[in-house]
Amino acid sequence: MVKHIVLFKLKDQKDRKKALDALNGMRDKIDGLIDLETGEDFLYSERSYDIALICTLESKEALDFYQAHPVHKPVKKLMHEIRESSVAVDFEVKHKVRESIGELIALQKAQLNATWVQCVRCICSFAIEEERCNFCPDCGLQMRAEIKKTKAWYEK
Repeated sequence: MVKHIVLFKLKDQKDRKKALDALNGMRDKIDGLIDLETGEDFLYSERSYDIALICTLESKEALDFYQAHPVHKPVKKLMHEIRESSVAVDFEVKHKVRESIGELIALQKAQLNATWVQCVRCICSFAIEEERCNFCPDCGLQMRAEIKKTKAWYEK
C-alpha cells in the first residue's frame, strides 16, 4: 500500500473551492486508488499550506497508473495553474489497513471483552489476551494481570 500526499499553497484563496472540487472529483474514478481525502488549512499561519490531498493506493504500480490516468491529468494541470507552490511525499505503508467497518467493530468488541491492566511504572493501560505474564508495550516492565485490573475505557 502507498500513500501519496500533496500540500498546495494557492495563489488566490478564491480558488479553494475550484481546487477542492477538482481533487475530490477523482474519487472512485481511478483503479487502484483506494481512498482520497482532501482538507483545508484552518490556521492560516505563514508556514501553512492551503489544501492537503491524501491518497491511498494499492501499490507503487497503482501510483504510476494514477499519475498517468486521464482523470488525473486535467486536475494536475489545474493545480499547476492555481498553485503558488506545492510539496509532496510518497511512501509505502508498512502496517495493515483495516478493510471494513466490520473489522473495526470486531476489534473494538474484542478490546471491550479483554482484561485491561495498568502498568505501575509508566501508567499506560493496555489489553491482555490471557491471565498470564505480559510486558508493558511502552516501557517493557513484566507484569501479571493480577497487579491492577481496570475496566475498559469504553462501555456500551
